Amino acid sequence: MTDREGMEKVLKSAISEHPIDLVVANAGVSPETINTPDMDATQGLIAVNCTGVVNTVIPALKEFIDGSKRRQIAIVASTASYGALVDFTG
Repeated sequence: MTDREGMEKVLKSAISEHPIDLVVANAGVSPETINTPDMDATQGLIAVNCTGVVNTVIPALKEFIDGSKRRQIAIVASTASYGALVDFTG
Protein backbone atom coordinates (compact mmCIF):
# COMPACT_ATOMS: atom_id res chain seq x y z
CA MET A 1 0.00 0.00 0.00
CA THR A 2 2.86 2.36 0.61
CA ASP A 3 4.21 1.81 -2.92
CA ARG A 4 2.09 4.18 -5.02
CA GLU A 5 3.17 2.85 -8.41
CA GLY A 6 2.86 -0.75 -7.25
CA MET A 7 -0.69 -0.19 -6.00
CA GLU A 8 -1.67 1.46 -9.27
CA LYS A 9 -0.30 -1.52 -11.25
CA VAL A 10 -2.08 -4.04 -9.01
CA LEU A 11 -5.41 -2.23 -9.26
CA LYS A 12 -5.19 -1.75 -13.03
CA SER A 13 -4.29 -5.41 -13.50
CA ALA A 14 -7.09 -6.62 -11.23
CA ILE A 15 -9.67 -4.39 -12.90
CA SER A 16 -8.59 -5.40 -16.42
CA GLU A 17 -8.86 -9.11 -15.56
CA HIS A 18 -12.00 -8.94 -13.43
CA PRO A 19 -14.04 -5.75 -13.64
CA ILE A 20 -14.97 -4.66 -10.15
CA ASP A 21 -17.63 -2.43 -8.65
CA LEU A 22 -16.15 -2.00 -5.16
CA VAL A 23 -12.74 -1.16 -3.75
CA VAL A 24 -12.22 -1.38 0.01
CA ALA A 25 -9.30 0.50 1.54
CA ASN A 26 -8.94 -1.35 4.84
CA ALA A 27 -5.51 -1.29 6.39
CA GLY A 28 -4.13 -0.19 9.66
CA VAL A 29 -1.09 -0.51 11.79
CA SER A 30 -0.18 0.97 15.13
CA PRO A 31 3.02 1.26 17.07
CA GLU A 32 3.78 -1.48 19.58
CA THR A 33 3.21 0.97 22.39
CA ILE A 34 2.13 4.56 22.59
CA ASN A 35 4.24 5.03 25.74
CA THR A 36 7.53 5.03 23.84
CA PRO A 37 6.98 7.29 20.80
CA ASP A 38 9.31 6.62 17.91
CA MET A 39 9.58 8.80 14.80
CA ASP A 40 10.25 5.89 12.41
CA ALA A 41 7.28 3.95 13.77
CA THR A 42 5.08 7.04 13.48
CA GLN A 43 6.13 7.67 9.89
CA GLY A 44 5.45 4.02 9.06
CA LEU A 45 2.02 4.32 10.66
CA ILE A 46 1.20 7.38 8.53
CA ALA A 47 2.54 5.68 5.39
CA VAL A 48 0.16 2.76 5.81
CA ASN A 49 -2.87 4.33 7.51
CA CYS A 50 -3.04 7.55 5.49
CA THR A 51 -0.90 7.38 2.37
CA GLY A 52 -1.85 3.73 1.80
CA VAL A 53 -5.51 4.73 1.62
CA VAL A 54 -4.74 7.46 -0.92
CA ASN A 55 -2.58 5.01 -2.91
CA THR A 56 -5.58 2.66 -3.07
CA VAL A 57 -8.38 5.16 -3.69
CA ILE A 58 -6.85 7.43 -6.36
CA PRO A 59 -5.99 4.65 -8.86
CA ALA A 60 -9.43 3.14 -8.33
CA LEU A 61 -11.06 6.51 -9.01
CA LYS A 62 -9.06 6.80 -12.23
CA GLU A 63 -10.41 3.43 -13.36
CA PHE A 64 -13.97 4.12 -12.18
CA ILE A 65 -14.31 7.62 -13.63
CA ASP A 66 -15.75 6.58 -16.99
CA GLY A 67 -19.25 6.81 -15.50
CA SER A 68 -20.61 3.80 -17.36
CA LYS A 69 -22.06 2.35 -14.17
CA ARG A 70 -22.21 2.90 -10.44
CA ARG A 71 -19.16 1.85 -8.46
CA GLN A 72 -18.18 2.27 -4.86
CA ILE A 73 -15.11 2.90 -2.75
CA ALA A 74 -15.22 2.10 0.96
CA ILE A 75 -12.67 3.43 3.41
CA VAL A 76 -12.50 1.61 6.73
CA ALA A 77 -10.99 3.23 9.81
CA SER A 78 -10.54 2.11 13.38
CA THR A 79 -11.21 3.84 16.64
CA ALA A 80 -8.91 1.46 18.53
CA SER A 81 -6.30 4.18 18.95
CA TYR A 82 -8.61 6.11 21.24
CA GLY A 83 -8.15 3.43 23.88
CA ALA A 84 -4.39 3.84 23.67
CA LEU A 85 -4.72 7.59 24.11
CA VAL A 86 -6.76 7.12 27.26
CA ASP A 87 -4.06 4.85 28.69
CA PHE A 88 -1.32 7.29 27.64
CA THR A 89 -2.89 10.35 29.20
CA GLY A 90 -3.90 8.52 32.35
